[in-house]
Amino acid sequence: MANVNWAVVLVLVIRLILEGMEAAEAADRVAGSSNMISSEKILSLLPDRYL
Repeated sequence: MANVNWAVVLVLVIRLILEGMEAAEAADRVAGSSNMISSEKILSLLPDRYL
């Protein structure tokens, strides 16, 4: 049972790391594009389910 718990913790930690990397990449794309961020740029970064 302890092995299962460690596996769950490991999967959760990996998911958090990957999500953090994705967020950092998105922030770099926005910051690198220009200092002025247009509404079109913000909308283009949103997933379709939010539009």
